Amino acid sequence: MKITKRQLRRIVKEELTYADDPLGVTKPKHTVNRTATEKLVSALMQRAAVDGMPAEKAAAKLGLGNDQEVIEYIQTLLDNQLLDNPTRAY
Repeated sequence: MKITKRQLRRIVKEELTYADDPLGVTKPKHTVNRTATEKLVSALMQRAAVDGMPAEKAAAKLGLGNDQEVIEYIQTLLDNQLLDNPTRAY
């Protein structure tokens, strides 16, 4: 599964963009009207694009190297063991 830099940039921006709701609680826009499968596929694609590199380097490749939120988000992707490559030997 391949993902372009443009697609990853869009996904990361969506992830970091929040929509206001009437109760004052914000939710990421990407979760609105998306199935669990769509969310998982999106996370797997994001993880595949940054796997094997430090979060700071991945953010820099996206042109977002100075954005701490992006770096933290990428780090959460890298730390999530559920998104690990199942073919990777341990």
